[in-house]
Amino acid sequence: MSDGNFEEPQQPLLSDSWALTRERRTGALCAWFGRLADLSDLLAAPESHQRIRTFAQGGFDDILAAIRALGAIRDSAIIIHGAIGCASGAPALLGPGRAARLYSTSLSERASIMGGEEPLRKTIERARTEGPAKAIFVLGAPVTAINNDDAASVIMELQQDDSKIIFIPVDGVRSKTFASGFDTTAHCLLSGLVESAGGEPKEPLLALVAMSETTSDIAEILGLLQSFGIKAVALPRLGSVQNLVLAGCAQAAVALDPQEGGYLVQGLAETFGVTPLKAPVPVGFDAISIFVQKTLETMGLAGLNAVSKALAAAKEAVTSSKASGAKVFLSGSLPLVASMAEAVRDLGGTISGAAVAVAEKNLIPELDRLISVAGEAIEISVGAEPFEIANIIFKTKADILIGGPVLGPLARAFGAVHLSTARTSFYGYGGLIKLAKGLSAALEIPRSKPTGRPYRAAWLNKPGNWHVKLETT
Repeated sequence: MSDGNFEEPQQPLLSDSWALTRERRTGALCAWFGRLADLSDLLAAPESHQRIRTFAQGGFDDILAAIRALGAIRDSAIIIHGAIGCASGAPALLGPGRAARLYSTSLSERASIMGGEEPLRKTIERARTEGPAKAIFVLGAPVTAINNDDAASVIMELQQDDSKIIFIPVDGVRSKTFASGFDTTAHCLLSGLVESAGGEPKEPLLALVAMSETTSDIAEILGLLQSFGIKAVALPRLGSVQNLVLAGCAQAAVALDPQEGGYLVQGLAETFGVTPLKAPVPVGFDAISIFVQKTLETMGLAGLNAVSKALAAAKEAVTSSKASGAKVFLSGSLPLVASMAEAVRDLGGTISGAAVAVAEKNLIPELDRLISVAGEAIEISVGAEPFEIANIIFKTKADILIGGPVLGPLARAFGAVHLSTARTSFYGYGGLIKLAKGLSAALEIPRSKPTGRPYRAAWLNKPGNWHVKLETT
């Protein structure tokens, strides 16, 4: 259940004990199916009534968002404080970029009723004895949240200066929005780990905030920034506990994806005086150039001529790899989809449909970017349910699907080609060249006969929004 309606935040983020849910802080909409123009009108309205799904195949919750954000931090351990099986999907979610050690309290039925303090105590002690852990992140779960489990007293008892324990109160209950987990995680890192510069001059350092990006995405942008003389460290993903501790000393901070990392950037600005930088997701000619230019200006560095030269070189590198006439379906966060749509357009393709995890009032400009490329009539799934994506692909006969692993089976079912954002980085100029070659190669692949499985024709011919209803309170 959501914990309330949208209310424009008036106070600094850390003035509250816990992060507000996305529904309350940004008016997040996580259930919608329809035209881009209608979604834009809905978000622009003074009161955007929340929608719910009466049917769903499944989805991610805020616990998985927290695991994704924290799992690549070196010198750390993650403890999922919940019932047996709560942590079973974590290794697959983290993939090859995992750096943190994973543990679970694996509460029995009795412990989930009577309290899980003793299993938590033993698991924290085990994490410390099995290897170095400069930070131990204890994640909540539905059972411990409903039970009002007293994790705080155990954490206070076992707290150490050289091995901090940070409680992340994600629970899969308060919010229907996956991205709320990123905010809860950022809030706890800001309040429990990041340290102030103490009045000392800021380091000429950029904090590159990455919450869910792959290691290759982050490495591509770190390399790009370095080529322009910008010193940057990634956090929390692909960083260390020390990177987080010193984040308050950075000169500026930018999120690779503002929808996911914007909370951490804003918190660093409000609490530690770090200069916040807003830039598009660096995918595509224009977005990459804007990202680099804004970073150079904020850091007080020269190099705009070098940006123009790099842009010209990238355009020259993709002249032989075009996607003329390709119908492309995009899936990802709204800022990523907007940048990717511009990249596909510049390479000769057209957008046939899109799916995003969540749509928010503060990201209307990103939606407008997408509309300017794809047009107002294109259909979009907010919440990215597989059967909704199948509905759009079936209607539009998309040639290429760009997005996460969920699109793989759908590509096989509908005779399309899947370009996976989980396996290949499309960030930066190097990623742009990979995208151009991938689109061009995909058009050369003979399309298999669509089967639509496991969906039947009657199901695919249903209106795409038959199950999305207004939420009533």
